Amino acid sequence: DSNCIIDKANSISERIFAAGRCFAVHLEGPDCRLVLINVHVNPRWTLHQKKAVLRAISAYAAAAPGSILFLAGDFNFIHDDDRRLNSGTGFEVEGNDPIAHAFECCFPTLVEMAQPNYTRSGSLLSPSTSRAVKQIDRIYTNLPAAHLNDIAIHVDVIGSILDTNRPSDHLPLLARLPAPLTRSGPARPPTPLRHP
Repeated sequence: DSNCIIDKANSISERIFAAGRCFAVHLEGPDCRLVLINVHVNPRWTLHQKKAVLRAISAYAAAAPGSILFLAGDFNFIHDDDRRLNSGTGFEVEGNDPIAHAFECCFPTLVEMAQPNYTRSGSLLSPSTSRAVKQIDRIYTNLPAAHLNDIAIHVDVIGSILDTNRPSDHLPLLARLPAPLTRSGPARPPTPLRHP
């Protein structure tokens, strides 16, 4: 008996939204329906191209009702209520990218599996070109926020944005979703409690 998700799947289908950039895998089985979508929004795409990819991903996710969805990757924008830090000036700047609004319209019910650390800093190849550190790599899910709190998820970056020996200007995210705790004994007292 295996607890591995891949062993519980009877079918695995895939969908490419943008070759080499955006990819989905849908796993289905008797006890498991899971959609995993990896995104790398190309910063050189036009706003129209970015919106088209987000709409296609949203339609794909909507076509799999009842599935657990994880949408993760490099979104290359920050939300209006997020900040980026200019390490040269020390000031934080708020986001104002119009694709943030398009994302929120396409995915109004997704919950970010948030973590507090920056995920990208300036290029390692030419560090003087950008002094901003940002949080543009994220994980979203359709699991209710209350459920995520109940299972005590842990999301964090792997490594440090300050490490100049890292292999990329981005840091990968890791999310751990532990199995829910099992209760022992009855869920409710067998008789009503009386207050004094």
